[in-house]
Amino acid sequence: MMLGGHGDHFVQIVFSRDGSRIATASYDKTARIWDSQTGQFLQGLFGHTDRLRSVAFSADGRRVITGSYDRTARIWDAATGRQLQVLNGHEEVVPEWDFRLMAPVVTGSYDKTVRIWDVATGREWKRLPGHTDRVTSATFSRRACVFSPHPEIRARGLGCLIW
Repeated sequence: MMLGGHGDHFVQIVFSRDGSRIATASYDKTARIWDSQTGQFLQGLFGHTDRLRSVAFSADGRRVITGSYDRTARIWDAATGRQLQVLNGHEEVVPEWDFRLMAPVVTGSYDKTVRIWDVATGREWKRLPGHTDRVTSATFSRRACVFSPHPEIRARGLGCLIW
């Protein structure tokens, strides 16, 4: 199967939790959703003003989140492609987040901050400063938010801040 249609190369390809759909993020400033069995194009996610860095489905598969060099993360309706929220406030690229059903969105950015967002309103709920380098990964748990500034440091279990 070949997935075509992007005007530039893919930077990330992910499956929905149930495996029925694929989402792709591209340097052409768009994300696209595909049927994983047939490769049929289902939905385009258009609105970012710079290259995309990442894409993911929510746990229930109803929403998609994208992160971009335009310094925003955006939440989309996966069925219609309608933009639901723009998470605006980072000063650098937003490469990573944690997006779970009925939970806040947690974003990390090259601007050395982590932010927690209200999914329903798109408003920043809390800013967690303290990193001395760009944040490339973010995750959320019931007990603490854990963030790592670099994949190699994360793999070794060093250099994380816990709030």
